[in-house]
Amino acid sequence: MAGRRTEQAGPVLHGGSPPVPHSGSLLEPAIRARYQSEPPNKPREQLKRFTARCQIKIIGKLAGVRTHWVANTAWGNPEDIEVGTVSGCKIEG
Repeated sequence: MAGRRTEQAGPVLHGGSPPVPHSGSLLEPAIRARYQSEPPNKPREQLKRFTARCQIKIIGKLAGVRTHWVANTAWGNPEDIEVGTVSGCKIEG
Protein backbone atom coordinates (compact mmCIF):
# COMPACT_ATOMS: atom_id res chain seq x y z
CA MET A 1 0.00 0.00 0.00
CA ALA A 2 1.46 3.39 -0.97
CA GLY A 3 2.53 5.50 1.94
CA ARG A 4 2.57 2.63 4.41
CA ARG A 5 5.72 2.58 6.53
CA THR A 6 6.99 -0.24 8.70
CA GLU A 7 9.51 -0.62 11.49
CA GLN A 8 11.81 -2.59 9.18
CA ALA A 9 15.04 -1.39 7.67
CA GLY A 10 17.28 -2.92 5.06
CA PRO A 11 20.67 -4.46 5.67
CA VAL A 12 23.60 -2.38 6.81
CA LEU A 13 26.55 -2.23 4.43
CA HIS A 14 29.95 -1.85 6.03
CA GLY A 15 32.61 -0.51 3.66
CA GLY A 16 32.65 -2.89 0.72
CA SER A 17 31.66 -5.83 2.92
CA PRO A 18 28.59 -7.99 2.46
CA PRO A 19 25.37 -6.77 4.11
CA VAL A 20 25.04 -7.60 7.80
CA PRO A 21 21.43 -8.39 8.77
CA HIS A 22 20.33 -6.54 11.89
CA SER A 23 17.24 -5.52 13.75
CA GLY A 24 16.39 -2.47 15.76
CA SER A 25 18.17 0.08 13.57
CA LEU A 26 15.19 2.43 13.92
CA LEU A 27 15.95 2.52 17.64
CA GLU A 28 19.30 4.19 16.82
CA PRO A 29 18.56 7.92 17.51
CA ALA A 30 20.06 9.37 14.30
CA ILE A 31 18.23 6.91 12.03
CA ARG A 32 14.96 7.29 13.91
CA ALA A 33 15.12 11.11 13.71
CA ARG A 34 15.86 11.04 9.97
CA TYR A 35 13.13 8.49 9.33
CA GLN A 36 10.59 10.53 11.30
CA SER A 37 11.54 13.75 9.47
CA GLU A 38 9.45 12.56 6.50
CA PRO A 39 5.67 13.04 6.54
CA PRO A 40 4.00 9.78 7.67
CA ASN A 41 1.67 9.41 4.67
CA LYS A 42 4.15 10.32 1.95
CA PRO A 43 4.24 7.64 -0.78
CA ARG A 44 7.31 5.41 -0.52
CA GLU A 45 8.60 6.40 -3.97
CA GLN A 46 8.69 10.07 -2.87
CA LEU A 47 10.69 9.50 0.32
CA LYS A 48 14.21 10.92 0.19
CA ARG A 49 16.95 8.31 0.25
CA PHE A 50 19.71 8.63 2.82
CA THR A 51 22.79 6.81 4.01
CA ALA A 52 23.46 5.98 7.63
CA ARG A 53 27.11 5.36 8.45
CA CYS A 54 27.15 3.32 11.66
CA GLN A 55 29.33 1.24 13.90
CA ILE A 56 28.47 -2.45 13.65
CA LYS A 57 29.05 -4.89 16.47
CA ILE A 58 28.95 -8.48 15.28
CA ILE A 59 27.11 -10.47 17.95
CA GLY A 60 27.03 -13.91 16.39
CA LYS A 61 26.05 -16.02 13.44
CA LEU A 62 22.67 -17.17 12.17
CA ALA A 63 22.68 -20.61 10.57
CA GLY A 64 20.97 -21.69 7.37
CA VAL A 65 19.99 -18.28 5.97
CA ARG A 66 18.98 -17.98 2.33
CA THR A 67 19.41 -14.45 1.01
CA HIS A 68 17.80 -12.67 -1.92
CA TRP A 69 19.29 -9.22 -2.60
CA VAL A 70 18.11 -8.46 -6.16
CA ALA A 71 14.57 -8.68 -7.51
CA ASN A 72 13.90 -11.39 -10.09
CA THR A 73 16.92 -13.50 -9.13
CA ALA A 74 17.12 -16.85 -7.38
CA TRP A 75 17.48 -17.20 -3.61
CA GLY A 76 20.97 -18.16 -2.51
CA ASN A 77 21.94 -21.43 -0.89
CA PRO A 78 21.61 -21.68 2.89
CA GLU A 79 24.67 -20.31 4.66
CA ASP A 80 25.75 -19.11 8.08
CA ILE A 81 25.83 -15.31 8.19
CA GLU A 82 27.04 -12.77 10.74
CA VAL A 83 24.42 -10.69 12.55
CA GLY A 84 24.96 -7.54 14.53
CA THR A 85 23.75 -4.38 16.19
CA VAL A 86 24.24 -0.81 15.01
CA SER A 87 25.19 2.31 16.99
CA GLY A 88 26.81 5.73 16.60
CA CYS A 89 25.17 6.47 13.25
CA LYS A 90 25.87 9.57 11.16
CA ILE A 91 23.32 10.49 8.50
CA GLU A 92 24.20 11.61 4.96
CA GLY A 93 21.53 12.93 2.64
